[in-house]
Amino acid sequence: MICLGAKYLTAAGFGRYRITAASLGSLDLLGTLGWLMPATKQAIMDAFGVDGPAVIAATNEYLNGIAASDKAKATALAANFNVWIPLYVPEDKDIMYSFVPTLGKLRYLQGISGAWINTGYVVKDTDTLHIISDKGGWIAGCRNGGYSNSIHLNYLSGANHRVVFGSHTDSASPYNSASVNATWLDTYMAKNSLIMNGEVGQIAAYVGLPNIAFPLFALKTDNSVTLTSTGKIAQADIDGAFYLVPFIRNNVKGMLDLLTGTFKDSETSTKFQSIAMVDSPWTPPTP
Repeated sequence: MICLGAKYLTAAGFGRYRITAASLGSLDLLGTLGWLMPATKQAIMDAFGVDGPAVIAATNEYLNGIAASDKAKATALAANFNVWIPLYVPEDKDIMYSFVPTLGKLRYLQGISGAWINTGYVVKDTDTLHIISDKGGWIAGCRNGGYSNSIHLNYLSGANHRVVFGSHTDSASPYNSASVNATWLDTYMAKNSLIMNGEVGQIAAYVGLPNIAFPLFALKTDNSVTLTSTGKIAQADIDGAFYLVPFIRNNVKGMLDLLTGTFKDSETSTKFQSIAMVDSPWTPPTP
């Protein structure tokens, strides 16, 4: 049903389209869904030009897909988008690819030997650490001497990925599965819990976590960086603690914490050189 003031119309025109319902396909032509505020849409249009309508449509498609099963989650995410997009897209438009899977790209920060990022957060045993990364060797981790009181994600060989959350042995938690023998890994790790590329794995017996601020692109042993990573990280987050995605500020490449707006550059004089994109390795959610 289409309304014009107090009148109900059976059809209406929108440019060259004749509309017989409130929407046409996946296009929200009349703005009936109300996900994005005018300022948010304008920021997208300014950044993407002729591609702006497609980016807006993909964003609505993504939110519609979430709303189909969880409208409250979609509403909360849309509220974030209406803050993040006008703030950050004018500065680095490609951050949109970190927000919206239906744009079909995975954006990542490329590690380089000697560079690393300090999240500034000491992981607790009640947290779930989420990292989207490639399988490029050490991705991130910290430990109190040896492997006691450890958190780390490390690609070993073949389908073998070492994921440790409070374990105590060098060989703990090798995750060996053909279904995760992929270039990109979407890993959720927590006390006694592991999900990698949607598959439930097993964590070795929990011992304890180090009292060390968690790094990305580095292994910290007893609070000193002992190894840096040349892997790729597309996202790292802990609910309520940090939500880091690749970002370029003043031509400096690093990661932006969306929860605080803090830009995190390399902790050393060695700077990150590349932020790039690949076609998404996963099928994005659709309505």
